[in-house]
Amino acid sequence: MTFRPDDRVYVDESKVRGYYVVATASAISDVRASERALRDLLKPGQRRLHFKSESDSRRRQILSRMCALDVRVSVWLVRQRSDKEARPLSLAALTEDAVLGGVAKLVIERDASLERADRRLIAETIRRVGPAEMQYLHVAPHEHPLLWVSDAVAWCYSNGGDWVRRVEALVGPRVTRMEKHVSLARHTVRKTARLRGLLPAVLPVYSAHGRAKAEPASLRGTTKPPEGSGGFML
Repeated sequence: MTFRPDDRVYVDESKVRGYYVVATASAISDVRASERALRDLLKPGQRRLHFKSESDSRRRQILSRMCALDVRVSVWLVRQRSDKEARPLSLAALTEDAVLGGVAKLVIERDASLERADRRLIAETIRRVGPAEMQYLHVAPHEHPLLWVSDAVAWCYSNGGDWVRRVEALVGPRVTRMEKHVSLARHTVRKTARLRGLLPAVLPVYSAHGRAKAEPASLRGTTKPPEGSGGFML
């Protein structure tokens, strides 16, 4: 299970060799102890851990300590798409899982250039998925140490190799490759459309998880469903 009821979830990303959105989930009862353990890793003068700025030996030390925390980490990966496409695709998928899982609070590392779009996307996803009391906010990374776990895992996945192995205890099977969801949905909707004689009248649109949704045939220059379709549109 990606998230559990009343979880606190901390989100960061990496844009190197793909787009990785990473969420670290913790029960509220465990947050304080985890934050204290992470702050103990700071060197004099450090306000936060920033994984790309650490040496390899220190990265290994930090990961060893992080793997001992009572947290669950999930990764959403998008490849071969621009950042402008990849972020909303992965963030919407994460938000949908958070709402369905009953998450209490979503904490996202602040990027002022993206904050407005993020908030609009999250609000729209909550309205689409269903009623939820989930709070969401953007914060500076030094304010919430569990963001440092997401930062570290995002760095490890973008760099690959042994670094991915070192965070397996945190991530486990919770990796979603978004392009596979979109590719599968595209194949399924086109196969169904061919069977019902609806192509090329229907152009599918995909939700955050790649689920096909209806788009008016008028966008393809057709103002009504083909004869014999019974008015059914995918």
